[in-house]
Amino acid sequence: MESVILIPAYNPEKTLYTLAKRLKELSFEVLIVNDGSSSKYDNIFKKASEYATVIGYTKNHGKGYALKKGIEYIKNNYKDILGFITADADGQHSIEDIKKISKALIDNNEIILGTRDLKGNIPLRSKIGNDLSRLVYSLVTGKHLYDNQTGLRAFPMWACDFLLSVKGEKYEYEINVTAEASHRNFKIVEIPIKTIYDEGNTTSHFRPVTDTIRIQWHLIKSGIFFLITYILYLSSIGLIFGFNFEHRFIFTGISTVLFYALHILIVCIKRGKKYPYGKGINIPNMIFIFAKYITAAVISVLFIVYFNSPILGGILALFVLGIMTLIWSKFYRLLEVKRNGTLQ
Repeated sequence: MESVILIPAYNPEKTLYTLAKRLKELSFEVLIVNDGSSSKYDNIFKKASEYATVIGYTKNHGKGYALKKGIEYIKNNYKDILGFITADADGQHSIEDIKKISKALIDNNEIILGTRDLKGNIPLRSKIGNDLSRLVYSLVTGKHLYDNQTGLRAFPMWACDFLLSVKGEKYEYEINVTAEASHRNFKIVEIPIKTIYDEGNTTSHFRPVTDTIRIQWHLIKSGIFFLITYILYLSSIGLIFGFNFEHRFIFTGISTVLFYALHILIVCIKRGKKYPYGKGINIPNMIFIFAKYITAAVISVLFIVYFNSPILGGILALFVLGIMTLIWSKFYRLLEVKRNGTLQ
């Protein structure tokens, strides 16, 4: 047994039983977490238990809570496996794609994401949620993942402690995982999978407004720290030129170095404890961050000198930094793909 299939389930359809049966026939060990489903679904879980281990609790807590309960169970009860695969209970992941992700885990021993193409006949609420998530993720982390909300993922056993430490008990947990993995410079392998939605996406318990805000909030809070840093930095340049210091360009250089050091300190604090398999300092990203501070300084100084408008210069600088970050995130991801084959 190389891996376990972990399936969180809340008020599932009968497809859960079929999925467990087919996976068991392929020699997968299946673990289902009943996330406080209504008692009228007991029969579905009972039938699924013929082919899977079923654990759970009486009160509904959310997908993230269920995943962490499953991870904790796997950590304590499956000692000799390579890792585990998370899959949704609503039939959005094909057996062929689960097998593909399992093979990728064996080949890479890294974090694996099953990446949907997210094109074609996709429910509007899912399309908007995924597009917004991709944009915010790239702006905050400076890294690009095409599908950071996918539920089909694989994790080596070394990632258990990391996954249990990530905050979130509902839908936000999965994007928190990818964000924290990016902060810690874990390698993430993207594997193309099919995009499967039932008509109208009726089996999903996703609430478009409430859950989209919840999912993005952790990333937005993270981005606020860096936004405040940039605003304070641009304000310092405005003050330096506003008081017309004799060596204002030297003071601007000092301010650039100090705020850049503060930015890197925030990154290090966010990384927290260094986990096994995590990389150390990301030199290309550090160089790019410094380039952003230089760019912001140049734009701000030009607007102060020629237009006497530090506020307009600051707004334009922040806009340019956002565009730079989006371009860099995609460019750097292409470099990773070329160097490491992280998108297959």
